[in-house]
Formats: sequence, C-alpha cells, structure tokens
Amino acid sequence: MDKIRFLFPTNLFFLLQLQDQEGRLMRATADELQQRLQACKIETKLAKNGHKKAPTCVIFAPKSEHIYSACKEGSLFKWSIHSIQQMRKVASAYSIRKAAKDIEGHDCAILALAINSSGSIVASGDETGKIVLWSDSLKFLHKFMQHKNSITGLSFRRNAPELYSCSVDKTVKVWDTDSRSYIETLFGHQDTVHGIDANTRERAITAGGRDNTIRIFKIPEETQLVYRGHHGSIDCIALLNDVFFVSGGDDGAINFWSTKRKKPICVMRNAHAGTWVTALGAIINSDSFVSGGCDGFIRVWMMTEDRKRIQQLTAIEMGGVINAVRISTDAKTIVAAVAQENRLGRWHVAKGVKNAIAVIKMDEEAVSSSEESSSAEEETDDSETENCSE
Repeated sequence: MDKIRFLFPTNLFFLLQLQDQEGRLMRATADELQQRLQACKIETKLAKNGHKKAPTCVIFAPKSEHIYSACKEGSLFKWSIHSIQQMRKVASAYSIRKAAKDIEGHDCAILALAINSSGSIVASGDETGKIVLWSDSLKFLHKFMQHKNSITGLSFRRNAPELYSCSVDKTVKVWDTDSRSYIETLFGHQDTVHGIDANTRERAITAGGRDNTIRIFKIPEETQLVYRGHHGSIDCIALLNDVFFVSGGDDGAINFWSTKRKKPICVMRNAHAGTWVTALGAIINSDSFVSGGCDGFIRVWMMTEDRKRIQQLTAIEMGGVINAVRISTDAKTIVAAVAQENRLGRWHVAKGVKNAIAVIKMDEEAVSSSEESSSAEEETDDSETENCSE
C-alpha cells in the first residue's frame, strides 16, 4: 500500500504531462477567476508614457513578471510588472529611424509579437514583412525577410524552436529559430491571414480574414482542416487546447469550436456590444479566455462544464480599441494594448483616448489554488450550431 501511495502522485504527474504534450489537458481556471473577480480586489495600471503611437501587440514573458509590447512607430519595450504601481521599462528597441544606421531592427509599424517557451527569444514582425529575433533583453539576434507583405501574426510552437508566421501575402511560414533558418511555406488561404496560434503539436491554427475560413495546418501530414462560421472577416483566434478554440471578427461574434466538428459549438453574438471583436487571448490548456473589442472593453469568459457553451464572467472598461489582450497562465494578470485606432488600419479612431499598455492584476490572497483536470477528446456530432447569446 505504501508503494502504491508513493507511485500514484508520480503516475499522475506523468499522465498530466502526457496529456499536456498531446494538447488534451484542461486546467480548471474559471473558478479561480470567478473568486478573484468577486473579491473586487483588482489593481489596474495604464502606462501612457511608453509608446507614442498606437500599441499593436503585447505578450507575457514565461514567468508573467515581465511583458513585451510594440507599436506603430516601430518601437519594442520590455516592462517589469512585478508591482504594477511601479511598472517600468527595463529594456527597449527603438525604431531605427531614430537610431544609428548600423543598428538592426524595425523602421515601421510592428504588428505582431511572440515569445518562446523558455523566454530566451522574442520575435517581432512588421508591415514590410520583416521578422526580427531578439534576446530577452531586446538585443538583435537575426532577421527573416521571406514574406512579401506585412506580418500579421506570430506564434511559437510550445516547448520547441519552431516559429509560425502569417501575413497579408496569404501564406503561413515555418521557421527554425535554433538554426535561424526558413523551413517551409503553407498555402491555402485566399485572403490576408489575420491571426495564428499554436500549442505543442506540429500544427498551426489560423484566422483567414475575408476568405471566411479557419484552417488547422497539420504540418507533418501536409494536410489542413477547414472551418467556416463567421459572417465577416475572421480577425483573431486562440487555442484553449488542441480540441477547443475560439475565434472573433468584425461580425461582432465570438465562436466557440471543437476540432471534431465543422460548425461552431456555440456562437456568442454581439459579444462586444455589436462592435468588432479585435483580440483574443486564452490560458493554454484551460477553460478560460479574454477578449477585446472596439467598444473599449476587456471581457473575461469561461467554458461551461458541459463544454457546450461559453459565458461571460466580467467586463472591464479600458476605452479605445483593444488591439491585443493576454491573460497569464496563472490566471492572475491580464495585459492589453489599448489604442486610438485599429492594429492594421484606421477604421475606428477613438478621439480623446490615450495610447497605453493596460495591466490588470487580480488579488491572489482571496483565492485558493485550483486543481488540474484532464479532458479526453470527445466525439461530437454535427448538430445545429447553438446560439449562446445573452
């Protein structure tokens, strides 16, 4: 019996590790978030003294004590958010138009950011199609120039050196950041690819703009799965795990999907008061995600226990356009790029709004830690899509 007691935690650890590698782990973070939000102990910081032009993207470093942000002027900053009231820049890479000519970097708007699992490499992509690799302290490492138009999204494969990029040139490209080399190009989209995400498997999921498709590229098999469900441009995508994902677009809806069916499980219409859903960010392998829109709100969502619906936990008003939003893996911090205008254009201009990086920290003392639960990939039928509008 003692031997069984000793082995069980180890076996459980390896089971969870295996499910994590297979993209089937589902951490129950929604209860934590609910308790934190109900405690009403939320700290908010708007850093308005950083980027001069509209912030376009923001990402967490692995331990969530630092974030990286970029903007339309071509600058890239690393911030310390250990104490958000003392939030400060700890590293920077300014547009090379304002620096010496021999310095490598960006000379135009940065539209996408990604960071690898170890936090050692940061990738940024700009509107000329250039991808730059930086160290964690924003020292130049390498650049890729194979895209023919603006980079609209970047995502590292988790726990691996592969970097996936998508572009206005309608392609997805795969890079090896260890060898600093180009691997291959993935075709299929008929319009600008607006967003991309990835987990541990050799797969990339993409939002195809006005071609109205979401595609999962199975890279080793050289095949792809195609999903249709929005009534406009699909602009953002986020994986909850390798089975469930969410998408948003200018039709104002957030669609909740399973890879097992071609139609959405649930459609949350008017998710942002009828305005454009501009950003999504999920806690990978969990039941929670956040969204941002042209209504100036950050909204926190959870998957219901039966995994057939999504429901809103809270809405936090920031103002302006939310160009990017992320939530930390410990579900304690939300960051967002708050701007006067959209990331890829000027379709909406929020006059009087300050361009800023928003940090929202939820009180952790009021919450007990949640346990992890696993989820097997469930077969579902192609029944009629459920409208889960409030």
